Amino acid sequence: MNSSSYISDTSMVEADFLTQAWSFIISARLELSLFVAALVAHLLLFGQSTPQKSKRSKETFSSSPQHFSNAKEVESAFAEAVRGGHARQVLNCWSAAKKFPDAMDIPLANVVEAMQRFKKDGDYIARELSAYLTKHRSTCKMQTINDLLDSLAKRHDSDFVDSVLKILPAGFTLDSRSYEILMNMHFTMRNFQRVNAMVEQAKAAKVPLTTRASIVIIKTALKTENFEDALATFRELKSLWQGHVGPSTAPRQIVAQLVDMACKEHELKRFLPELASVPLTEEVIHLMVMEAVREKDVELLEQVERLGREKGLAFSESTYGMLIKGYKGRDDKVENLFSEALEKKSDAGPELCLALLLCCQQTRNFALAES
Repeated sequence: MNSSSYISDTSMVEADFLTQAWSFIISARLELSLFVAALVAHLLLFGQSTPQKSKRSKETFSSSPQHFSNAKEVESAFAEAVRGGHARQVLNCWSAAKKFPDAMDIPLANVVEAMQRFKKDGDYIARELSAYLTKHRSTCKMQTINDLLDSLAKRHDSDFVDSVLKILPAGFTLDSRSYEILMNMHFTMRNFQRVNAMVEQAKAAKVPLTTRASIVIIKTALKTENFEDALATFRELKSLWQGHVGPSTAPRQIVAQLVDMACKEHELKRFLPELASVPLTEEVIHLMVMEAVREKDVELLEQVERLGREKGLAFSESTYGMLIKGYKGRDDKVENLFSEALEKKSDAGPELCLALLLCCQQTRNFALAES
């Protein structure tokens, strides 16, 4: 009796579930039809439900070592690998090149970069370089070493740069480009002490410095607020501008920074003669006029004004105002400056008029103020 009742209840539950499921399918038939249609369209368009991995790889070269019959083939493979940026092939060529006694043009910068990309230990890379340079010291050029140093410096790898310098065999001597690369790297990394050490080393070795290296020295002196070093290097740099590339290429930003330092150190009178042969801007002239007025040095003010006129610079209203302020007591000079300013701009601004009125008030020249 109980068994028959249990079976009957189970059958009723199953029938009720099937009825509800069928009702759900009927009510959702539109949505299900759209889903099936979308699935069929996807299969028709793309062929597969999941994308396959591309069979092409970025590395077109085989990762297994290649066999070369002569050094020329190695050089050719090196050049192709470098052009394509294939680090593994670069290392394959490097392994092959060590087996040939012939001298060949090997891009050491790319070799080291490839080793570092594959996480080779720094000591291992240094030993590899040392063995190669020792074996080919008579044929390897300093230009190749400089290319390596330049590559490392651009990546700010100063530690490995030091390792390279330590393993250089006898016969490899740092030249002008080497010191330029090293000084620029240390300056970029704000290691000004190492920049100065490089300068002293270059001077001791009597290696002439390039224009860019001299600019780095001036920038270092500016950063360390060493006016004497900046002035000495600027004098050397001027001779390079005048003797080779001409003063028109003088970096005006550096000149402006040097003038600013000279004003802060109250050394403008000593620095002013150095500016006779370099291009200046009106902003620099205005800065020097302000310093001369602040120092109440009329002689210095006259020198600055003369320099500006010799350079053919057009004074701004602010500069005219500062000149009038600096020449107070010299009514003829003040009146000439005011008239000159009005010729360039008939409508005198408040800054110029205020400077004139203050000057007239202090000198009690009311006639000039009324005019």
